Amino acid sequence: MSANLKNVPLPHCPLCKGGMEFLFETNDYRRPQLSEKYSVVWCARCKYGKLAGDFRPGEVSQFYEIEYYTHGANNTSETSAGLLGRIRTHVAWRFDKGSDLSPEEVGVPGRLIDIGCGGGNNMAKLRAAGFSVVGVEPDPRARSVAAKFGPVYSGTAETPPIELGCEYDYALLSHVLEHTISAATALERVHQLLAKSGKLIVEVPNCGAAGFKEFGPIWPWTDVPRHIHFFTQKSLMKTLEAAGFSIVKVLYTGFTRQFSSSWIVDLNKIHNATSGSGYSKSWLAKQSWGLLLRTAIASAHYKYDSIRIHALKV
Repeated sequence: MSANLKNVPLPHCPLCKGGMEFLFETNDYRRPQLSEKYSVVWCARCKYGKLAGDFRPGEVSQFYEIEYYTHGANNTSETSAGLLGRIRTHVAWRFDKGSDLSPEEVGVPGRLIDIGCGGGNNMAKLRAAGFSVVGVEPDPRARSVAAKFGPVYSGTAETPPIELGCEYDYALLSHVLEHTISAATALERVHQLLAKSGKLIVEVPNCGAAGFKEFGPIWPWTDVPRHIHFFTQKSLMKTLEAAGFSIVKVLYTGFTRQFSSSWIVDLNKIHNATSGSGYSKSWLAKQSWGLLLRTAIASAHYKYDSIRIHALKV
């Protein structure tokens, strides 16, 4: 298990082997009945963070014994927005130039493996566009849903099933790499699955975003302890290059949703569950207006909550 690192030696960064610094400590807001605390450490040189400690697969699987989105649960709070909330969301939308993953972005239809496919949303739209899709997913409930869109095997990015074969034209890791125990091992396995010059598309939360810097452990995309790695553009590129990939394209997505009323409710809910006393919704709404003003015309790496990179196998 991870330890409180405030008074113990800090681990070394897996990317540069240099020292890391304590960033914050929090408990699992989805399981507030547990007393376990988790520490996140940060490498300022690589702009990379990780959950401190050593984790085993059986231990990590317990983090998901909750109602989670891969189980079909809606993990976003439902709330009605008032007039100011609707105005705030509309203003954010007007400045939102991010792009969600589309089949056209992926490329010419071919063989694609979606690792950590969840309920198969990406499989469905890619199959409809002419791709031959195969999924890999550790959660049996999610696999049963995704199986409507193509073959789905039990496994993870780090331990893909042997039945998959190899020579895939594309591999997709959409909000998966941050969950792996070893991102390096996961990417090594993906590299082996791809054909020569095959393309990897990986999307993760962007921890270079102003939202992460401002809200830290209560930012909805932080999600400790299910998120073990905390990437920025710099650290994700460095991780991919170390695994034998050449960066082709960097894209960002996720701006408007950070200013929705449901996002503010989630910030408050997480704060309640992790510290015992919440901010008022009006205070959080005021903070969101300030964040919107600071980020509306800011650079993409500071603005969007997720980053997506296309990389070729070399």
